[in-house]
Amino acid sequence: MAATGDPDPFDLSALDLRLRAGSACVDRGGFLTEAAEDGQASTTLRVDDAGYFIDGYGIVGPDLIQLEGQTRAVSIAAVDYGTDTLTLAEPLSWSAGDGVSLPYRGARPDQGLHERRE
Repeated sequence: MAATGDPDPFDLSALDLRLRAGSACVDRGGFLTEAAEDGQASTTLRVDDAGYFIDGYGIVGPDLIQLEGQTRAVSIAAVDYGTDTLTLAEPLSWSAGDGVSLPYRGARPDQGLHERRE
């Protein structure tokens, strides 16, 4: 569907910014950061840059993260921005250099405003 009408920055329903099936942007995005070291069944994940994530600050729900090559997303219990360390609500395993992102479908995150949901 093509966008019609005048864009209104205060009406988020005015434009449909989801990717279409077959878009070249599906599974072509990058990960927000990478794991800085290996981890086995751990809840402590040091990343290159923790600034992309929040634990909710006691106001909203925490971010969920998903690691490259995995399908399970887990919530963040705490973020230490000084040491770039995420404390996870559940243990995961990873290798240094694995991508870390918000939840995604497919092989990689999608490019664009929204992750494609099929």
